[in-house]
Amino acid sequence: MKKLVVIRRLVLGCLCLTSFDTVAGIRGVIQLDGPALLPGVKHKIVVLEYDNPGSGTWGKDISQILAHEVLGTVSGISGVGIINLEQPEYKRVDLSSENIQQIGTKQEASIVIWGEFYSDSVNVFLHSRLRVIPQSELSLSASGLGAYPMNATPPTFQIDFAPITVSIETLNNLSSYFNQTTTIKDAPHGNGKTIGTLPVGAAYYLLQKEGEWTRIQVRNGSTGWVRLSTLGAQKELKEVQSVVTLSQGILQLLAGNFRASEQSLKSYLDLFGNNQDNMNRSFAYLLLGTAKLRNYENPLTEFEKAANLLPNHASPINYLAIAYLLEPEDIFYDVVKAQELERRLILGIKSQNNLESIQNLQSFYSIALYRGMLNDGSLSHEEFTARLHQRISLLNEIKEKVNESRGY
Repeated sequence: MKKLVVIRRLVLGCLCLTSFDTVAGIRGVIQLDGPALLPGVKHKIVVLEYDNPGSGTWGKDISQILAHEVLGTVSGISGVGIINLEQPEYKRVDLSSENIQQIGTKQEASIVIWGEFYSDSVNVFLHSRLRVIPQSELSLSASGLGAYPMNATPPTFQIDFAPITVSIETLNNLSSYFNQTTTIKDAPHGNGKTIGTLPVGAAYYLLQKEGEWTRIQVRNGSTGWVRLSTLGAQKELKEVQSVVTLSQGILQLLAGNFRASEQSLKSYLDLFGNNQDNMNRSFAYLLLGTAKLRNYENPLTEFEKAANLLPNHASPINYLAIAYLLEPEDIFYDVVKAQELERRLILGIKSQNNLESIQNLQSFYSIALYRGMLNDGSLSHEEFTARLHQRISLLNEIKEKVNESRGY
């Protein structure tokens, strides 16, 4: 089936698309209480105009390029919408965390991308951010022996990417880079003859892809090639592809294409991971492990890497606890591993009062009552059972105090 792509300038009103095979793009204006765009499209990414150090158009240009880059590279997902929103002409919307969450929720989006340019006395830097609107597909849950739940949630839903240095020459050429994504050629390369321009408001079908180029068919039946993906050819902007690659991996995971998600997340970590901070990389490893687990593969290596990057954070340990539970030969019959997991869960409780860690450790102790793990033979069965019951009761008290302190 052909994929319909629609690019339309929109301030008021909406475009309704219901086909699960639809890939759609739309441009509009940031409104905290505006209408939801592309209703009927299941998986949406919102790309907001980046903030500028002045009154230039860099922020709008880079957001348009990113939106087209996602459209030109998206794969393995059905029902995708890319919403590119620019700032209102007279009063800018503050891109605070609260407003980002509100925009994403209002647009029923899975991901919001935004960022800013800033400068020192010598250089200009581009800093991108990504917010995942919380979804259960990114979390894990499991039960041991049919009755003892374990849960794990990512350590954050907001990812900051490493800033990249950009020259003034590149910034001043952003508009021309975007224009390249709307030029229709008769062949999939830059030397192809220009046969038209894709105007705002045009509808066209995706026929095939060849590298960075997409062959399209417009409504009158004529065909041509459009280079929607341009970042790879711009040396200073190649790192911006990190945002696109991670976004695609997240969206593929949410859409249930776990194999494709694995490939995208691994590519992200291989190509861009070394430049990112520990929270960013740990988040990516946790999602990669989640994709592997849902594809019936062992995620322990990825979850261990995530835990090593955030040694004092509870979240990766909670993912590890679930992975060990689902691979019982790694924990039920190895007292040393069981004791190490216990120690790390306790660390998560002490460092963050993490409620998931409390629940997970309670479940772990309850399973141990039946399996006998954690007992290195120094205690009798009765002594071991009494100690675990005592610890489960203590965890209940801790849970009550944490809930009370948080107003639950």
